[in-house]
Amino acid sequence: PRDDKPIRYQDIEMRVVTVPPAILRAVINLC
Repeated sequence: PRDDKPIRYQDIEMRVVTVPPAILRAVINLC
């Protein structure tokens, strides 16, 4: 279980980092 937790945490972080760029672009397009 300990090995599964670290891997899942990294996956979530990668997804969160890939989301900000898209949101920033959407805000710029709206402006």
